[in-house]
Amino acid sequence: MKKTILLLLLILITSGCYHQKNNQSYKKQILPPKQIEEQKELIKNDEKEDNFDFNIQEIKKEFSIIAKNWEFNPSQIIVNKNDIVKLKIKSIDVKHDISIPEFNISSDLNPNQETIIEFKADKTGVFTFYCSIYCGLGHDNMDGVLIVK
Repeated sequence: MKKTILLLLLILITSGCYHQKNNQSYKKQILPPKQIEEQKELIKNDEKEDNFDFNIQEIKKEFSIIAKNWEFNPSQIIVNKNDIVKLKIKSIDVKHDISIPEFNISSDLNPNQETIIEFKADKTGVFTFYCSIYCGLGHDNMDGVLIVK
């Protein structure tokens, strides 16, 4: 009986030592304080860069438009919501203008001069743009559409 108890005790002690020895390889690795601070700094810089990249990566859509003889060409512009829209417009005959009231845009278009208009398409929908300066008999047909998806 004593031999059995001694044998069991020996097995328990041996298995306990073995278990403890093997668990040492799974111990959490602790970095020295200097490396911890370096890692924190790298994470902060990554976050700053991510935020910075996100802010400057707005999509810019650019369109060249000709205003003439009672039409805008092209007369249809398609963009996505929150795109930055840049319109480069040139009248090639008489004075016109372009109005897009929903985006508070109204700008004169003088003959043979390029006018640049930039805005953020922050609303979805179909918006009419038009000439609001009487420019001849076909003036009422001088319009187009801005489609913001």
